[in-house]
Amino acid sequence: TGPVCGPSLCLEAGDRFGGELLSLSTESLKLRTTRGTELEIPLLHVLGIEFGTSLSQAAKQKIEQQLRNPGAEDTALVLGQDQSITSVSGSVQGLEEGKLRFAYQGEVRSINQPRLAALVFASHPPARKGLAPYQQFQLASGDQISGTWTAIKGDSFKLQTIWDRTLELPSSTVTNV
Repeated sequence: TGPVCGPSLCLEAGDRFGGELLSLSTESLKLRTTRGTELEIPLLHVLGIEFGTSLSQAAKQKIEQQLRNPGAEDTALVLGQDQSITSVSGSVQGLEEGKLRFAYQGEVRSINQPRLAALVFASHPPARKGLAPYQQFQLASGDQISGTWTAIKGDSFKLQTIWDRTLELPSSTVTNV
């Protein structure tokens, strides 16, 4: 199966970053960042995925509203032929061969990825553990990643992400901490 290009992830703590979506299951997703790093992120830390489609301002506002107020079920925001957006509530089963497998109305159905404007995952309590301080790293690409800054290693910042993974960010890509 080929990768899906262009999505932007929206995570807890206001993190947003883009890349190439390599896989999506009921438990996690795998993304290759614009820096080429592959990340596996548990879905409990992901609020939603905005796909790399050009959308109207009204569509973008609908996505932002859904991200701020997720429902009890996952929501697929699907583009119609007239570029309007329809919200479909159900349960994400995975993404394979350019098609989202999505359970709704008692059946698992497929939605072609080019028709997806966004996926917003069901509301749940925050997955972040404890109240330990953390930093937000602003990157030159516009991405933002949060974590606990653990070291400076050579020409890189080392951090422990809120989803418990260690990352090294080249200092040349970091514009603000």
